[in-house]
Amino acid sequence: MSSYLNEDSIGRFTLDGRSYRGLLSLSVTHITLTIYLEPGKPRPYTTLDLASSISGVLLDTTQVTLLNTVTTGRSPLRGLRNSSPYNWAVSVTFEASYVLFSSRPIIADQPVFTGLNFSLPYMNDLFDFTSFDQVIHVDEHSVRNLLQEDFRRVGFGDLSHHVFGDKPKVLIYTGADTLCEIELDLGFLSIKNNVTSSPPSNKGFTLENYVSCHLEFKETLIFKDVTGYLETLKQLLELILGERQQLAAFEIAVKDINGHSDFFEVHQRMALKEESDRFIYASDRLVHVEVELDEFKTLINNWFSRQELWKFSRRDFFSFFGKGDYSSDSLIKLSNMFDLIPRNAYAGVKVALTDDVLEAKNACRKIFRDLPDSPEKTSMLNALGRLGNKNLKHKIKDRYQIIEDAGLVELESIGDVIDHSVDARNFFVHGGNHNFDYFERYEEFCFLIDTLEFIYVASELIEAGWTFKNWNFNELNFHFLSKYISSYYWNLERLENLNK
Repeated sequence: MSSYLNEDSIGRFTLDGRSYRGLLSLSVTHITLTIYLEPGKPRPYTTLDLASSISGVLLDTTQVTLLNTVTTGRSPLRGLRNSSPYNWAVSVTFEASYVLFSSRPIIADQPVFTGLNFSLPYMNDLFDFTSFDQVIHVDEHSVRNLLQEDFRRVGFGDLSHHVFGDKPKVLIYTGADTLCEIELDLGFLSIKNNVTSSPPSNKGFTLENYVSCHLEFKETLIFKDVTGYLETLKQLLELILGERQQLAAFEIAVKDINGHSDFFEVHQRMALKEESDRFIYASDRLVHVEVELDEFKTLINNWFSRQELWKFSRRDFFSFFGKGDYSSDSLIKLSNMFDLIPRNAYAGVKVALTDDVLEAKNACRKIFRDLPDSPEKTSMLNALGRLGNKNLKHKIKDRYQIIEDAGLVELESIGDVIDHSVDARNFFVHGGNHNFDYFERYEEFCFLIDTLEFIYVASELIEAGWTFKNWNFNELNFHFLSKYISSYYWNLERLENLNK
């Protein structure tokens, strides 16, 4: 990926059954391909717009496959012979979501993918295994013996060029290329070190490492399913870290005709994200993977098993998470998530009505049924039909109860905060009355959004198997769940003072 990033690459690309010259441009936020049509061989726009994938070969013979392509621009040429009344294109520009670099042609919609490797910027902090150290108590004699024994094994014995002092340093890499392995329902997950080093010289040497995830599938998949699994796992890791992450590395394993798998680079177009200067401490993580492997395994398996039913609410949540967008649109989206959560996640779908309310409901229904048909009659009968069903406030309070029942935290007056959140949502959707000026009292408005985020994330993680046994929320913990709990009563007081 790094060899092509922020570079322009020339090649030949196949489109609409023909081969064309093209220029592939890669950046973090864009994958752009410009196709140049040969003089005298123009093609109408409509035949070029339909390609969802484009394959090609770069000048260095690397095969490329662009996926999820859309046409974003054209350079027209008018007046060609026999072209009237059409506009013919001399260049067409495409944007792609992914580009795959390989040594052989790849067909993305065929099940040929066996696994993937990927890394995130904070992966080394997420998996806080100890595989590097320094030997503190060493002296000249022990270092000399260590070198001598190593030289003896390879047939050397000469230390004459070495200079020894009384303050030697011995830095250790334990050789743990694989930090842990976890069997999942969908395959096998390995957490790995990726160590690079330079040869020692009089200038010193470097020893660097990044941690990656290797996911090997139990069956071959098409590319769309691979990226779906990647995004699902990445989202869980982001919640454990408390930070949105962009892919730092992405490789995909492809099976050849002999049944062997080769890894090829993939570049994904990503939204521009401001770099965070915040350091993630090991204690901030929701799960300390190195000592809670069983819980981590349970979380991943349950997270994947819930994906199909939870994909709609998760999609809305992760379109908000990490962006810092405290707007009315975000409030509406986060509120509506609780309606998108599967019904079986709630303690029933009905609320008990008192006898007098039930009697009034039946009486009103009879009165409106006898009226002539009208939009007002239909609207009222629908409203009466919903009476007794759990509304949005009931659903959010149900989700909070999961948090309290699990023993994570018990927040006083949380029901009032939930009511404020839904009232604000209803105002921005339907208009009418509002509890306070949401623009003038911006911090209190942000508190309502944070409440919805906290309840949604904490309740789902608890249901998926998060026990928080090694996690403590406090003012020194900067995970967003901890910051919400630690500042809750300060924010609650501000909200309650609005009505005084």
